[in-house]
Amino acid sequence: MNFVYAANHNEIYEYMVYGTNKIESQIRSKIFSFKPRFSYCPKCYITDFKSFGEAYWRISHQIPSIFICPIHQIPLEEINTPYYELELNTKINIDVHNIPRMPLSKKTLFHAKTFTRQSFYLNKINLKLYEKVKSNKFYLLFIERGFVKPSGKIDVTKLQSEIEKFYGIEFLEIAKFNKEIYKAMEQDPLSWRYNMAPVEFLILINFFFNSLSSFIMYSYKIPTGENGPFPCLNYFCDLFNVNTITFTSIYLKEETTKRLSINFKCNKCNFVYEKVFRISDWCLLEIRRDKSEEWISNVLSLINNNHLNIESVSKKLNINILEIEEMIFMNKLDYSNKLLRDYKNSIEWAKRDKQVLLYFKNLVSKAIGQGKVEVYHWICHSIYKINLESELSFLTRTEQYVEKHRTFYNRLKDHKRKNSKYI
Repeated sequence: MNFVYAANHNEIYEYMVYGTNKIESQIRSKIFSFKPRFSYCPKCYITDFKSFGEAYWRISHQIPSIFICPIHQIPLEEINTPYYELELNTKINIDVHNIPRMPLSKKTLFHAKTFTRQSFYLNKINLKLYEKVKSNKFYLLFIERGFVKPSGKIDVTKLQSEIEKFYGIEFLEIAKFNKEIYKAMEQDPLSWRYNMAPVEFLILINFFFNSLSSFIMYSYKIPTGENGPFPCLNYFCDLFNVNTITFTSIYLKEETTKRLSINFKCNKCNFVYEKVFRISDWCLLEIRRDKSEEWISNVLSLINNNHLNIESVSKKLNINILEIEEMIFMNKLDYSNKLLRDYKNSIEWAKRDKQVLLYFKNLVSKAIGQGKVEVYHWICHSIYKINLESELSFLTRTEQYVEKHRTFYNRLKDHKRKNSKYI
């Protein structure tokens, strides 16, 4: 139950007791993992016959992540008859004396004992690890431990090699580790967990952590090195800058943009912000805030009602002055426009140049993040929207940046025109 979504617990129970439920098809899949054939310990079998005249199945032998007998510490065997062919009166004859047995290596025995101990603990206490073992959370762990390529793909060759070196082939074979999981990881780095069974989760957990408790206490880190909980960045929330956000959602668009996007949502105010990273070097490119109508209204009230100047509001909210100017122009507020005129009359052009350039670079990054090629249109629209035409001649670096994108746009247009002649 530890690796299963809480809403499914009752359905699993009903299936186990009554045999039918809408979750039955999932029970038979790899998600919940079951042993297709009953397991037994040959030595327990012999001991039972000596003591009782017949042998009994042991529940502990049927736990998917237990591969050795907890008492005799030898590999469990499986009967040939699938579980669905067994009935209460089915007799199973086993010749335990003819079962070939090789002693396990010390490494295999060590890991098998660890898994047995952890399996008993996890079956006794539901730690609700479903959220913790999600693929996107593990992806952050793969980034931290160096198992993600510059393309954003999981380096499954390196991962497989390191796991086999850590556990040994013998242990992975008796654990029936599904190697197809590597293919699923490579194809979909953020959704491969749906092919996982509890034993495979334990294999990954023990590979990355010294103990189960280390994993339970671990807080996933984002590429900046920060670990949760994360702060709310809404200045107007009571929990502003308080580390309360524990859940994050992750999006990977490596096919087109080579970007990783991590979203954070405050449970109190529902404010959402996003950190965008470049995959090749995990550099933080920008922080995007969800500018809802309520949030914009609160920003403008700081100017109109609290009579703060635009630069003060920019510092308080840690946003670019151009973003505030954009809100003012869109809402056409007289007092705000007066403040804006006063601000521009006392402007320092070198400082202004830096602010506008940063604003355009963020704009271009956002456009590229959405797969837009002709970003020059976005720049032109913003120049018009916040009335920057008259300023550009004073903004040397910004003007050069705009000209660079205009040149690129014209070349792209010429290239399209030439290619269209041959179609």
